[in-house]
Amino acid sequence: MAVPIQNLRSGTATKRPVASGLAFGQVAVNYNEEDPAVYLRGDANALIKVSPVFVGSGAPNATPASGGSAGNSKGEQWLDTASSPPTPKVWNGSAFVSSYTFTSGTTLIQPLLGTPISGNLANCTFPTLNQSTTGNAATATALQTARTINGVSFDGTQNITITAGVSLSVVLALA
Repeated sequence: MAVPIQNLRSGTATKRPVASGLAFGQVAVNYNEEDPAVYLRGDANALIKVSPVFVGSGAPNATPASGGSAGNSKGEQWLDTASSPPTPKVWNGSAFVSSYTFTSGTTLIQPLLGTPISGNLANCTFPTLNQSTTGNAATATALQTARTINGVSFDGTQNITITAGVSLSVVLALA
């Protein structure tokens, strides 16, 4: 008879396990639909939360349930509905920070670079890329060294005509 494995679990809203109460890699589950999550104890003795984004006007785990762990997990996400439009935030290890803002009246996220309008990237700001064009590449109008193609010199400045080296009589003879 199969014996079901039941992990440490809770149905109490905002109740998180205490990391020291878990073995390394042990799974704990909170199945309350207000803030459901799977928790692990990491190798640095921190509680790691694996879950969907928390949606609400107050930060997740702001008031932990009795017996639950206080604090948040690095990388934990929260959609703060206290602001209008809502603001996505991420826990950086010491605070929830926002690196994106919603465009008013839409559900799309506006990147920090700007928002393209109908496929036009003219209103976006892009970082300067570290590229180097030195030597012939910076001012090239011709190949630095011409190449010979079927006996004809080619440097890229003009078209070339290649004369076929096989006559029609040779082709017919091979057929």
